[in-house]
Amino acid sequence: MWVPAYNEFFAHRFPALSKDAAQWIVDTGKVYGVGVDGPSVDPGQSTTYEVHGRLSKANMYILENVALNGTTLPPRGFKLVIQPVKIVGGTGGPVRILAFKNNPFELLRS
Repeated sequence: MWVPAYNEFFAHRFPALSKDAAQWIVDTGKVYGVGVDGPSVDPGQSTTYEVHGRLSKANMYILENVALNGTTLPPRGFKLVIQPVKIVGGTGGPVRILAFKNNPFELLRS
């Protein structure tokens, strides 16, 4: 059942990165992109999307709504292959994410 006041209140409340956290990630120089399991790297109430801006200016990719479905990735020793769907004129789109262990032909599974 859709209850507008209740759903509008919770629709924009989810964990996100702060501007400072985004800047720290950029400043490390060791990160190529950021993936989150929520709908955005920015807080839901954001109208300025500063986290998107900081990461994008550093030419980092942003993955949102990532569902690992029980798969646990090791802290190191794996490679990600991110396969985007090209949307003409779009600024984003769905992706398929593959994770490989050191052996590039051994797919990580849950």
